[in-house]
Amino acid sequence: MKKNFRLMAMAIAAMAAVTFSACNADDDYFAEPLQSDGDLGTRAATAVFNNSKSKGVLVLQEGNMTTENGFLNFVGNDGKYYLKVGGERYANVAQDLSLFGNTLYVVCQNYPKGNGPGAIVTVDASNFTVTDRYQTPTSVINPTHITVAAADKIYVRSSGPNYRGQFVYCFNSADDVNPTRLSLSVDDDETISSTTSPSATPAATPMVVANGYLYICSNKGLVVYKTSTNERIGIVGSGSSFKGVIKGAGKVYAYTNGTLYIITPTSDSAAISETNTKTVTLNFSTYSNSAQMSYYNNSIFYATSGGVVYKYALSGTTTAQLGSIFTDAVDDAGSIMYNGIAVDPSTGYLYVGSTVYGNTDNKNFSNTCALQVFDVNSSFERVKTFQGDERFTAGIFFWENFDTTLSAPTVFNYVTSDQLEKYNSDEFYE
Repeated sequence: MKKNFRLMAMAIAAMAAVTFSACNADDDYFAEPLQSDGDLGTRAATAVFNNSKSKGVLVLQEGNMTTENGFLNFVGNDGKYYLKVGGERYANVAQDLSLFGNTLYVVCQNYPKGNGPGAIVTVDASNFTVTDRYQTPTSVINPTHITVAAADKIYVRSSGPNYRGQFVYCFNSADDVNPTRLSLSVDDDETISSTTSPSATPAATPMVVANGYLYICSNKGLVVYKTSTNERIGIVGSGSSFKGVIKGAGKVYAYTNGTLYIITPTSDSAAISETNTKTVTLNFSTYSNSAQMSYYNNSIFYATSGGVVYKYALSGTTTAQLGSIFTDAVDDAGSIMYNGIAVDPSTGYLYVGSTVYGNTDNKNFSNTCALQVFDVNSSFERVKTFQGDERFTAGIFFWENFDTTLSAPTVFNYVTSDQLEKYNSDEFYE
């Protein structure tokens, strides 16, 4: 039976969202850049944030464990940062999203809160409104990643109770109460309990669907499934522990210690080919829940846990350090990179969320995130720092990287930064 659990929206007049056009430059309803952004010297003074070529930037916010539900922010091609688009939150600790057709699928770690089943939240991508919330079955505990190949091929990674029993499941619909668990290795015991640590576990990285093939990093190789049949067709780099996988320009890039696999999935044999590799060391942050790497213009970008950004040109043999996201940053930009970096394939703007600790006059919460934007087309130039008044950037995603013919909305509900709920440690925001 369908499990449909809709959370009641907060009935607080001060945070009521009003519909505006995202193209109206005269209205001051978006997150302003930090006031001190113009005090960074020549670099900031000459920087121009022109986002007109972007197809849309989705910024997913976790919220905070047991106290706030996650929600979605959006950077439009007008260059404005809209907070809590759609006007409501999702479920506790939003982790990842995927866009297929006209629907955004958001996976949240806890529903409603605590160490238990999570949620798949469906969102109308034409206006960012929530259409439904579904609690995942008890076998899918603490879900952290989602990717959608079709309406009946929704892949979710589960961390399991206390982060044991890590599996990947295929849901045939968002409300599927009996999803199929995928086998990740040749010696996988399909009868193993979901509360037991399996021999092969998926890495804490996003999964990738490319040209009808699903790629999953695991501690025993890069597992490849054919999504039309939901059959495992092979394992790339068998026995190796893979750290990250991304796609770009029709190819899949998967990294394990010192080796970058470059795969062009045009057929079953090509989808698991190990013939094209690069020998390179990519010391990206493996702590990140979102993309450890990002592809743009025949190069791979990544960052260390300390926020130092590197570029690896695929035509070369060595990496180049571009700079730190905290060099010359305004005070409110914080000092800790929260999750990975992501480069907009339309503009070459690199986005990163950074955590601000401590209370300031402009903050609603004790821990908030800024959104920083850099231009990597010619140099590592900071072009914008947005103050968001929200907690913990779960991931940054770009509209054109998903399987949809729908354009990003330009009219939607949103909440301004002064309308976000004030943090109360004793209250759980639904």
